[in-house]
Amino acid sequence: MAPALATASLAFTAGCVACLAHLHLAPTGYSPVRNAVSEYGVGAYARWYRAQAACAGAAGLLLAGALARSVHPTPRRVIALLIVLAVARVAIGWFPTDPLGTTEPTRNGAVHLVLAAAAFTSASWAAVALRRVQHGQPALGWAMAACAIGTMLALRRSPLKPWLGLIERGYYVAMLAWLALVAARLA
Repeated sequence: MAPALATASLAFTAGCVACLAHLHLAPTGYSPVRNAVSEYGVGAYARWYRAQAACAGAAGLLLAGALARSVHPTPRRVIALLIVLAVARVAIGWFPTDPLGTTEPTRNGAVHLVLAAAAFTSASWAAVALRRVQHGQPALGWAMAACAIGTMLALRRSPLKPWLGLIERGYYVAMLAWLALVAARLA
């Protein structure tokens, strides 16, 4: 059962990557260096943003199931953190970030930030906690954590602000690589 769940997780991770590739190639007007990935969730390409978020959530949930059924014992906190990641990623697609130029934060924008923080934190923590002997790759968790902190700092008025999109995409690359690597080791 673990290999089947891991294989399904890989498929959903690939789906997430495909949606993100489409968003980055589409004529959105967004810069991958300056604009956050969440900005794709506002406007004409919102369905693609929701699809990538749902795929990432499904990948996380299926990976939690694969790890729970793995012959190697997995810390319960890793499984719980992957479930948090799954719920946060699926929900975030339905709470778009505030559009560029918004002066007053909206309720949806505030919920979006909470869900993003939950997803960034849970994925990073799960990746750091899953040791290599348990099919993990903690170095990718540390990379996620560094990019998550960088993203938080870039959201503030800091010298990192012009690099927000690039820093956040570093998190996405590390998260998707970790999901794929762990699932491939379990498949």
